[in-house]
Amino acid sequence: MIIFTESFVVYFNLIFFLLSFYFFYKKLGDTLFVSPLIIFFSFHFIAFILKPLLILNFSFSNVYNYIGFQKEEYNFTKTIFISLVGFISFLIGFSIYIKNKNLQKNVLFNLKFKKYESDIFDRKIFILLSVFMIPIGILSLNELHQMHTRMNIENIYGIRVFVNTTGYYIYANIAMGSVFLLFAFLRNFSFFSCIPLLVYVYFRFDFGWNRSSFLMILFALGMLYFFYNANKKKKIFIFFIFLLLVFQFTGRSRGGLSFYQFDSLDLSNFESLSFIIKNIPYNTGSLTYFTQYLQLFTEPIPRIFWENKPIGAPIKYFNLLDYGNVTGLTNSLIGDGWMSFKYIGVILMLFFTGYICGKIHMNLLKNVSNNVYLFLYSVNVPLLIFWFRDGGILILKIFLFHSVPIMIWYYLTSKAKKTRNFIKN
Repeated sequence: MIIFTESFVVYFNLIFFLLSFYFFYKKLGDTLFVSPLIIFFSFHFIAFILKPLLILNFSFSNVYNYIGFQKEEYNFTKTIFISLVGFISFLIGFSIYIKNKNLQKNVLFNLKFKKYESDIFDRKIFILLSVFMIPIGILSLNELHQMHTRMNIENIYGIRVFVNTTGYYIYANIAMGSVFLLFAFLRNFSFFSCIPLLVYVYFRFDFGWNRSSFLMILFALGMLYFFYNANKKKKIFIFFIFLLLVFQFTGRSRGGLSFYQFDSLDLSNFESLSFIIKNIPYNTGSLTYFTQYLQLFTEPIPRIFWENKPIGAPIKYFNLLDYGNVTGLTNSLIGDGWMSFKYIGVILMLFFTGYICGKIHMNLLKNVSNNVYLFLYSVNVPLLIFWFRDGGILILKIFLFHSVPIMIWYYLTSKAKKTRNFIKN
């Protein structure tokens, strides 16, 4: 039995989102726009606010047809309700951590750019990273350019499996982009220091596949700019709209350039969640009970060294491909929670994530005057997009290539400088 109509639920969802956004903006001020919360708000709006609005008003059905199931009013409203449960759980977790703490709403307006004074340790460690990462990255880009001859979509679980190579090699070009981003930082983003980064972004834009590699760089640059230009919110807002358009444009091979590009696999988390809710556990007969995270122990081993390596999680209770075509779709963190333990899983996953994001936000406020911290923060925090969009362990894969090279630089230079200072004293 349906208590509320689709229209009521869709527009209630929108109004509740807007009120929540306004509440946290009044509470956090402009720090909201550099908080993990803004990433959650942005993702949730696109996936679970905007998409159902478009489905309702423009009869989007491409993703439904791709999966192989029809939109049903009960399932549609239930999906919105469960996404709302996840949304509220996240905000509660975030609010509990920041409760009774100094939120420094206006701290960004007094923030001034500090040049990074690089020394010989920075330069030596950067050269070592470059010598190792850049040649591998160039070879990886070449491999990526020819990947259509080296990739197979596994029909058993709908998971991308590389043949005659390893995914680590394919993804290695992401690390090269991070090295170029580090170089620009060490040179205080001078024009010439940004040229290698721009060349890299151009080639990654041209290749199109795995857009995360350059979108994370652009996101990091946008966040760094906002830290020191909080009074230019309109320009920065336009920049992030531009990022969304870039994301859609580089996905042109998945649906064409038009308004109906929004009815594509790139923006399919709502339909994917609807499919998950429809089938798990009612048709599958089982939940996953969080066993998908056991993949953390098997994933680090390249398949090229382990021929019989399990595809995806090592323990599987069902195969979603038995119920529809989910190849290329992502579960979202909410979907991952539902698969694990229905409502309890959604509440636990989103509450825990919100609580951690509250901690990240407060750590930012404590270190906002540290230019190195702001750089590391801007590099790492955008990775939360993958946690919200995919659930599972993809965020760790991207972290390995996008963030680890810069974290290695930070660790080694910090150790070298401490040792030098100890010797001097």
